[in-house]
Amino acid sequence: MYDALCRDIPTGSKSVAFLNSGYGEFALAYALSHKDRKVFACEQDGDKRLLAENCACRPANFISLSSPREIPSDCIDIVDLNGKA
Repeated sequence: MYDALCRDIPTGSKSVAFLNSGYGEFALAYALSHKDRKVFACEQDGDKRLLAENCACRPANFISLSSPREIPSDCIDIVDLNGKA
């Protein structure tokens, strides 16, 4: 399933934002396997976001956000994970 989802992720920029990232497991795995990209994980549910933010294996390129409005304007690759991961 991870490989199939990764094939659909655009690679046009040095960063990618995942909307509705839930507990962050997909965004964290993506960040660990794509160290050359900044990975923004957007989750509005504070409890879910807190779990992802405090993961022991959290890489430096993983950035947790509470709102899509916080995504940097130069991040052009945006993927909505709602119902996919």
